[in-house]
Amino acid sequence: MDRSFDETAVEIFERTTLHDDWMRVDRFRLRHRRFAGGWTGALDREIMVRGEIAVVLPYDPVRDEIVLVEQFRLPTFVGGGDAWQVEPVAGMVDPGEDSPAAARRELAEEAGLSCSALVKACRYFPSPGGNTQVMDFFVARVDASRAGGLFGMEHEDEDIQVRVLPVETALALLDAGRFQGGPMLIALLWLARHRERLRAEWLDPEGTGG
Repeated sequence: MDRSFDETAVEIFERTTLHDDWMRVDRFRLRHRRFAGGWTGALDREIMVRGEIAVVLPYDPVRDEIVLVEQFRLPTFVGGGDAWQVEPVAGMVDPGEDSPAAARRELAEEAGLSCSALVKACRYFPSPGGNTQVMDFFVARVDASRAGGLFGMEHEDEDIQVRVLPVETALALLDAGRFQGGPMLIALLWLARHRERLRAEWLDPEGTGG
């Protein structure tokens, strides 16, 4: 889809860092072009500045199962959601690391798994109204029979339980509104749309139909 404007339609007058600890918050003064013509007045906006995340949905095409992780999430607890969220594997891309390497590393750290194939599904901004964070979403081919147990990096106080679900069960839970996190919703909706193609590619790569 064609975009209405490019980067020349935005002018940044000032940028100030207000907070820089576990998360960074910057304040901007800017203006941008209007759809009807002309420019907005000077706008003051604050955003969280975060890095790149690799999100991985481990999928076993033989067993037709996915591997998920459950862990405590303070924002959903404070916001009135479920404090313990069931999610895909995910983590920050380290400096000097690319997102596929981060995906494989996080898969080992959070779920104790390796993958025999890794497919990049999409790249998206989970909260474009207030956060620069961008997510690269992958689907990893795994052996789900090896999944289970407790994982997480001790020095980060991670406490993660691995869960294995049949895809049909996960999709039924999705339809029932049991999942609340954006990456989880996107992962399952993508899998629902592409699952049969992915199974065919992974189970019958020569296209023999056998």
